[in-house]
Amino acid sequence: MALPNVRPQDLPLKAQVAIISLHRAHESIEAFVNAFGFRGHPPNIHRFSERFSAAKQQAWAAYEPYLKAVNPISIHRSWFPKKYPHIK
Repeated sequence: MALPNVRPQDLPLKAQVAIISLHRAHESIEAFVNAFGFRGHPPNIHRFSERFSAAKQQAWAAYEPYLKAVNPISIHRSWFPKKYPHIK
């Protein structure tokens, strides 16, 4: 098995992907619960909402150091800024 890519310059992007994945998972769970007919607050089986809230807080706490980091993905060298120059 190959080792995971853990270069420091890639960590902000990985943290962003993790946060987006967590939010998408939450949206999927809510849609699943709504499909079963639960409106408002779903039943709190196995303290799910408490555990999910804790996971979300921990994920944001892990992401906060990277909020002001430079994202390695950019449109700087693409066709977009050439076609739509910066408005001053």
